[in-house]
Amino acid sequence: MPELKDGGAVRIRRLRESDGEKLYELFRHISRPSRVFFAPYEFTRAQAEAVAAKARATSFYCVVAERTSLLGYAWFDGEGEYPAVGIAVADECRSLGVGPLLLRALIEEAARRGHKGLFLTVIENNLRALRLYSRLGFRLCGECAMPAQLCMRLRFDEQRPAFPRRGTYAHSIPWHLGKMTTDTWTLDDWKWYLKLLQAAGCNLLKIYIWPNQFHLPGQPETEKNRWRYEVYREALRYARALGMEAYVAFSNNTAPPHVWLAHPELRATEVGYRGITLCWNRGKHQIVPYQKYIIDYFADVADGFIVWFADPGLCVCERCRDQGRVVADSLETYATYLGSRGRLTACLWWFEVMEEGKWGFKRHPGLRVRTLRALEGAPFVIVDERERKTRAMARRAGFDVLRFAFFLDPEGGTEKCNCLPYPKFDRIGAAVEESLRAKDAGLIAYRLTPYVQFASDWLFHRKQIKPGISAYDALVELGTVLKLDPPADFAHALLEIDGWWSARGDLGRAIRLLEPLGGAHDLALRSLEGSTRILKLLAEGKDKPVDGLVTEVQETMLPMPVFQGFTLEQLWLASRSRAFLEQRVRWWLDYIEAERGRKR
Repeated sequence: MPELKDGGAVRIRRLRESDGEKLYELFRHISRPSRVFFAPYEFTRAQAEAVAAKARATSFYCVVAERTSLLGYAWFDGEGEYPAVGIAVADECRSLGVGPLLLRALIEEAARRGHKGLFLTVIENNLRALRLYSRLGFRLCGECAMPAQLCMRLRFDEQRPAFPRRGTYAHSIPWHLGKMTTDTWTLDDWKWYLKLLQAAGCNLLKIYIWPNQFHLPGQPETEKNRWRYEVYREALRYARALGMEAYVAFSNNTAPPHVWLAHPELRATEVGYRGITLCWNRGKHQIVPYQKYIIDYFADVADGFIVWFADPGLCVCERCRDQGRVVADSLETYATYLGSRGRLTACLWWFEVMEEGKWGFKRHPGLRVRTLRALEGAPFVIVDERERKTRAMARRAGFDVLRFAFFLDPEGGTEKCNCLPYPKFDRIGAAVEESLRAKDAGLIAYRLTPYVQFASDWLFHRKQIKPGISAYDALVELGTVLKLDPPADFAHALLEIDGWWSARGDLGRAIRLLEPLGGAHDLALRSLEGSTRILKLLAEGKDKPVDGLVTEVQETMLPMPVFQGFTLEQLWLASRSRAFLEQRVRWWLDYIEAERGRKR
């Protein structure tokens, strides 16, 4: 017999018609607050007898967990492809592992009977149940007709996904673009996105905290960021409730800009960004307090922490010339402080460059091997998709390797163009196929502007579960989850946008298909439609005078919620508005010409 977490054995058996009184006794051990989460019926003796009487019904299958009395029960009912599930556990037995045992018994029987899966509803704020169902493979499939409830479906044909880890890196880089980027998101924005990711199959979330977002109690210069930590904390908690591993990332040697400005003697002799990186050897005492507070603040809502090297930047002064020693000391410092509160890993960014002595670094033979040794025991490592040799080395060393899909939201000057819709469906498919051949443990997406790019996130994770699924079929699924009618129009619109970048699609048709669609996720849909309208204006205006095009773009943007972030800081004065927007229009025009030319 299986054991529960208290060490005692428990029997899982099928419900009998004679179990009515035992079932009623179980009902009495389910408190009134717990009953709120259980919708089908009242917990009466008559109801207990009625449930027991159904024990032999062919469409009804019910199992109980029993010691001297019943600890819980679960059932599915229905002859369709996805029978409905219900479960209840005595209050004093929660957290002992009763629920997973009961649900696994249902899953086994439903699969034996030839059903395609199981279906259930859950009250949205029942985070304990949400986490249990998610961990067993149930994925969200849209809001229910009943308020405050979510629908979830377990598909048996997806129980063995192609990749065990499927991640999203929500980069909260401070672009100050309102709803576009996650640095200004409320918890409701996060919940929308996390539910969509979970429905797609994402099971790992990483949030990076940028140095000018650091908060440290007692330091007035960082008090403005307190609210961000509070939102990130609840977002991580919700991600875990949705069955995701949750990680917080920071760079090994960054500090807030006010510290960098106040200590010129500690500044890094940099390769990379400027204004936020200090020399690890000279400035460690100024760096570490911020990262330690990140660990303290998020340790109870995160599964671990990810240290970045070389991005935003590294020091190449004489004391830091041995990057292997810097990396090892950084990892030891943070791992020792973290202790048993979580797991520490790293993103191996630029490590191939450092080892080969490029970009101002001296050569570091063996750097990657030394770093992997320092990471022994880490749950996984993240490696830039361009560093194939590094990924191969990490796999040979026994690590789960997450391929960092940087192409989804690249930087290096092109990050300013991520508010334009560019689905990159072909590249997603190619990246998944390459990682299958390489035997990566999974891929992790880089995402700056989710409200514009959410369809790419959906396909990215669906492909990692079912590599053979077509973009069209996956997008119809997404349209169904978003309750769009008809979902096929949504799919065709995205394919038109994606095809336009290769001169195969029609932006006008995409807009006509998106315009009448609406529903519970209207902000995301309108963001996609609005950004497509801007892209169409730019495409048609490339030969027009820039001044007139700027006016046209600005007037089109003004009523669009997704672009109102442009007015938060830079555009509050009309003259600044035009200068700011003209710069971006020129950027966008150059980017569009270069990308479309490259793909022809």
